[in-house]
This record gives sequence, structure tokens and C-alpha cells, in this order.
Amino acid sequence: MTKPENVVAGEHTGRRAVWTAALVGWLLVGGLSVGFLRHWHRRERRVMEDQAFSLVHALANTLRTMGGPVARAEIGIQDVFDQIVASPSISGIALVTSETGIVGGAGVPLAHLAAADAAPKGALFLEQDILVWDTVNVGACSRSGPGRYGGRRGREAAAMPEAGLKARLLVSLPLATLHARWRRDELAVGVFCVVTLAAAIALVRLWGLSRRSTADSARLRLAAEETRALQEMNLVAAGLAHEIKNPLSVVRGTAQHLAAHSGEAQEAALAADAIVQEIDRVSSRINELLLFAKPRAPVLAPVSIADLCAELAGLLADELADAGLGLHVAVPSLAVWADREQLRQVLFNLLHNAIRFAPHSGVVSVQVRPAAAGTVTLTLRDAGPGVPEAAREAVFAPYYTTAAEGSGLGLAIARRICRAHGWRIACLSGAGGAAFEISGLTVAGTGDTPTLKGTE
Repeated sequence: MTKPENVVAGEHTGRRAVWTAALVGWLLVGGLSVGFLRHWHRRERRVMEDQAFSLVHALANTLRTMGGPVARAEIGIQDVFDQIVASPSISGIALVTSETGIVGGAGVPLAHLAAADAAPKGALFLEQDILVWDTVNVGACSRSGPGRYGGRRGREAAAMPEAGLKARLLVSLPLATLHARWRRDELAVGVFCVVTLAAAIALVRLWGLSRRSTADSARLRLAAEETRALQEMNLVAAGLAHEIKNPLSVVRGTAQHLAAHSGEAQEAALAADAIVQEIDRVSSRINELLLFAKPRAPVLAPVSIADLCAELAGLLADELADAGLGLHVAVPSLAVWADREQLRQVLFNLLHNAIRFAPHSGVVSVQVRPAAAGTVTLTLRDAGPGVPEAAREAVFAPYYTTAAEGSGLGLAIARRICRAHGWRIACLSGAGGAAFEISGLTVAGTGDTPTLKGTE
């Protein structure tokens, strides 16, 4: 069966919406991950920069404790710097003064020193290193003088100025470890984005499979309903043939008898009365079949259940009196959304069954009680023998009856009408007879006219 164009267009729109939502969600997750990674890398850069400045000031303190390294020979400073650069955590160091220029250095290219001349303090992230520099006090400048007793020259303490020497100390730290960690982080985020993309695609696929599974289930249910309906129609056709065959045989025999006794008025009257009864019986069965096979679509309107029960009580008064039964109605003054004639047909069929099966001098009760969300439940109970548990579903099948004169279509028609209204009818267990419950009746006046949910 080809789907309507509007249904196909709706399915395409739904798929596009789901794919768009999945893509937007993945982009959002990926963007947040990349943004967090960049924020974390910037934080690590600031932390490393702070560590480098801390190292600059620590080295400046070390140089001050050496007693004025600028006054020493350059080879002594260079030896110290060479030992510092030998550490794997420091790739270069240099000391620059405005008076003497480069006092000592190791591992820092001259081009980097030129870049550091622009400011007294700064940081420069290079391809493989971070270069930081600051103007620090590296100690007092003392000059050489003669020894007290001649000979070897010593320092003149009195010549030592109060202020220390200001110089720029540059330190270069390797970034290999940081870059390796960053590459691992980027790889992890990339893998995470790929996994989330695959998960989004898988979720969309699963959603599509779920939709198709739901549609297939609906088609299977529809096919099962159609198969069940065909089976019921086959059963109805067979039952109708049986129901019509017997009355026609009676009509034929009666007509032959009437032809043979045409001169006897009493015999002719009895034969004619038998023909009328059998024709009425055939007409009743045909009407029931038409009502079952081709039910009319319900036309909803507010219907008073109490008024219907009062009308049916008057209609069935003679049958109730002949059976010695009383009718007890406990129905509040409310109206429900229903097709009045069809709801009347349901109540008539249920009351007619109760009258046939209830014992003499019993009571048939009709009760309406409130249920959830503006709905009510109608229960009709008799004091008869009840329905065995194994037969509580079978009683709604066409031509299922235990009565000698029953057609077996009353409850089948009632179920079709209930389904067309979106109600549920069930046969309940309980002491003291059979009970039939109709649930899902919407109370009129609680909202707009309900949408029919029936499938038949």
C-alpha cells in the first residue's frame, strides 16, 4: 500500500528534525569540549609562566648570596650558568646589565635576547621554549683593592655601595613535556568527539528503527484486527445461513400446509401466523447482522445515562415483570459524550441478557461511578450464574451463546460500538452473577468534544 504524500512528507520532516537535533547536540558537546580544552591550556600556560617568574626571582636570590657576581670574573658566572642549564628543567639562562651588556649566558639564542630588550619584564612563548625575563637585584657591586699586608688583592668593604646592581635575568624553560601533554589532550578530545558523533548517529538510527518497529507493530495489529474481523464475518455468514435456513424451511412447510388446507379458515390462520413469526425472526437476525457487519460511525452528543435507563426500564417493564426481576439504577445526573442510539443499543443488549440469565425474583443493577480525568465507568450486574473465567473473552465473539433462543450477536455488537467510541467493555468476575463494565466514558461539560479513538 502506497503511503499518502502528506504522510511521506511528515516522515521526511520528522527525520530531518531528528538529524538536525542530533547534529546540533553533537556540535554543542564538541564545542564545549574544545572550549574547555583551550581554557585548560591557557591556564597551564599561565601556571608555567608564573613558575618561570618564580624561578627567575629564586635565581636572583641565589646570585645575591654569591656576594656580587658581577664583580667576579665572567668565567665564574658562566660556570654557574652552565651548571644551571645542565638541569633538564631549564634550557637557557642569561644575565644582562646596562653597563656591561651580557655578563653570562647559556642556551638562550641572541635573537631571543634582542626580543627581550623591548621591556624590563615579559614572557615569550617560543616554538619549543618559554622565555621569561625580569629586572632583578642580583647583588652589590664591589671593586678590587690592595690587601692589608700587600700582596694578594682583596675587596674593599668600604667601597661597597648601599644599592645593589639592577640587571635583567632571562630564563628559558623547555615546553616539550607541556606540548606532549597537550597533544594527548587534543587526541583524547578528538576521540571523544568521534565517539559522541558515532553515538549520535547510532541514537538516530535506533530512533528510526524504533519508529519503523512501532509502525510495523501498528500494521501487524491492523492486520490482526482485519483477520479477526474476516473470521468473525465468516462465522456470522455461516450463522446467518443457519438462522435463515431453518425459518425458510418452516415457511416452506407452512405454505405447503396452507395450500393443502386452504378451505379450513382456522388452519389457514395458524399457518399464516407461523409464517409471520418466522419471517419476523429472519428479519431480526438480518438486522442484527447488518448492525454488526456495517456499524454506523458514532455522532457524539451529550447523553444522559439516567434518562436512557428510565426509557429502557419502561420498554422492558413487561419482561422484567415476567422474570420477577427488579431494576436498581444508581446513576448520577450527568451526561456523557456518546451516540445516543448506539449507547441505547449497548444498554438494551446488556439488560436483555441480564433478564434472560438472572434468576426469578432477582435484581439487575446499573451503577455509574467516577473514574480518572473526567471519565466515568458504567457497571451492569445481575444475580445470575455468572460467566466462567475461561469464557469472559469468548462471550464477545459473534454467535457465542449459551441460550437456546439467543443469536450470539448482542455482546459482539456492544463491543463494536464501545470500540468505535474509544471505550473498553469487559466481563468481570464477582460473587452473585455476571458483571459487565464499560470504562472510558467522557463526562460532557468537562472540555471540548472528545476525538474518537475507536479503530472500527
